[in-house]
Formats: sequence, structure tokens, C-alpha cells
Amino acid sequence: MHINIILGNLIDSSARFKELKNAGEEFTVVLDYDLTVDESYKNDIQYISPEYAGRLIKEFVSVRYFKSLYIYPGMYNEIN
Repeated sequence: MHINIILGNLIDSSARFKELKNAGEEFTVVLDYDLTVDESYKNDIQYISPEYAGRLIKEFVSVRYFKSLYIYPGMYNEIN
């Protein structure tokens, strides 16, 4: 069993999260460096603190890290 960790809570983190969920990934979280509690949920996305991430990854066989990058309007061809 593996976990996907998106590094950073930036503007495209939710888009990356949805992309991984749509690809069938079961365990995906966003590492929020500013989070003061272990974990929080917003819009069905789990955000975790760095301290909690250190404990959580020990429960999985493998860990995949994804860098969160900034996106720009129209990147996904959805300009309104």
C-alpha cells in the first residue's frame, strides 16, 4: 500500500489532488507546512502537518511525493 503526498498547499494543490483521485489513487494527502494541528479536512481533501507526515508515512510500504506548482488561468482550458 502506498501514499501520495503533495508537497505544499499552493494554488494548484487541489487540482493535483483531484487528478490523483481520478486516476484511482486511494491515499492522497496535501502537506501543509503552515498547519498547526496534525490534520484537517476541507472540500474532501486531507491536509497534514509535517510532524504528522513523519508519523504517517511509516504506516505505508511506499511514498510518492508530488511537488505543488503554481498554475495560471487557462492551464486546463477552462477559462470563463
